Amino acid sequence: MLKADCYVKLLSTAQEAFGAARQEAWDNMVGDAPIEEDQLFWLIDTALPRLEKHWIPLMKGSGISMRLSGVFCHKTPLAVYDDSKNPSGPKIRRELGDLLLVHDRIGRNAGRQALLMQAKRMENTLLKADNPEQARLYSEWPPFKLRGQGGNGSNFIDGDRHFDGCRDGVRYLIFDDARYPSHKSRCCNWCYCPWCDSACDHVNGWLVSDPRGTVGLPGSEDLATTFVNMLFNVYPPRGKATKRYLPTDTLKLGIDEDFDVTVHELLTKTFSKDLLTTKRGRHARRRGQETSFMGVDSLGLISDSPLAFLTAAVGSGTEPPKSERVDTEGEGGPIAIVLVETFAD
Repeated sequence: MLKADCYVKLLSTAQEAFGAARQEAWDNMVGDAPIEEDQLFWLIDTALPRLEKHWIPLMKGSGISMRLSGVFCHKTPLAVYDDSKNPSGPKIRRELGDLLLVHDRIGRNAGRQALLMQAKRMENTLLKADNPEQARLYSEWPPFKLRGQGGNGSNFIDGDRHFDGCRDGVRYLIFDDARYPSHKSRCCNWCYCPWCDSACDHVNGWLVSDPRGTVGLPGSEDLATTFVNMLFNVYPPRGKATKRYLPTDTLKLGIDEDFDVTVHELLTKTFSKDLLTTKRGRHARRRGQETSFMGVDSLGLISDSPLAFLTAAVGSGTEPPKSERVDTEGEGGPIAIVLVETFAD
C-alpha cells in the first residue's frame, strides 16, 4: 500500500506534469485557446513521461512496482440512444467520452478504479457550446448502445448499456479557456506553477466536475488531484470500483456490470491496439497526431492485465513495438486513455 507521506510528493509532481502539458497545449495552439483534443494530446505526450520520471522511484520506495501507459487515438466509440424529443425518430449519436483514467491494483488488495470523463471548455465559469443531448447523456444516462470497432476487427458487445447507477464513474473534465485562470482549485498546500516558476497557491485550468452539479466553480478539484486520489483509498472514492475480467470470462450486459464491461472493452480493444500501433517521439509529433507512451520500472510487472504481454517487450521510457495500422470504425473525435498499474506482493 502507498505510504501516506508519498501523497504530497505524488501530488506536487502531478501538478507540475499537468501544468507543463497544459502549457504545451497553449504554446502550440491555433486560435484563441487550445481545443479539447489538443489538450488531451499533450496530456499523453508531455504529462505521462514526466509522471513516469518522478512516480516510479516514489512507488519503488514503498515497495510497489508501477507501469504507466497512455494513448491518444482517433475515432472514439459512440453512444447511440433515443432522442428525448422524438423517441421513434433517428437515434442520437454522441461520443462516449474523451478521457478514461484507470488504476489497476495487482497483487495485494487487487482491484480496479475507473473514471470516464467528457471534456468541456469553460469561459468565466460557463460552459461553451454545450450540447443538450451530450449533456443529457452524462446527467441522465439513458440506455445506450456502443458503436465502433476494436483494432482486431471485433465489434463491441451489442445490447443496451445502463450507466444510471454508475455516477461515481463519470465526470466532466473542464478546460478553462483563460490562459491564466483566476480561480483556485482544490489541491495541496504547495505546488509548482509553470507560469511563475515558484511555490504559490495553485491555479489550474483542468478541473473535474460532477455533470449533475454546477461545473467549473472555485473549489472544483483539479485533474491532477483526482488522478492522485485514485491511487489512494480516499473517501469519497475517485472513480468507480470496477471488475477486472480474465481472458476466459464471458462478458455480458444487463447484470449491473455494464460500466465494468465497457471499461474492459475500451482497454482490450481501443487501448491495447492503439498502444501497439501509434507513434510517440518529440521529433515526429505534430499537432493532433496520435501518440502513445509506456513507462515500466526496472522491477518489471507481472499481471493478468490487458497489457501483460507487453512487459518483456517494452522497457522504461521506450516506445511500444509497432504493428500495421488498423483504423477503428466510428464518427467521433479522439479519446485519451491512461492506465496506471501498481503491483505489490
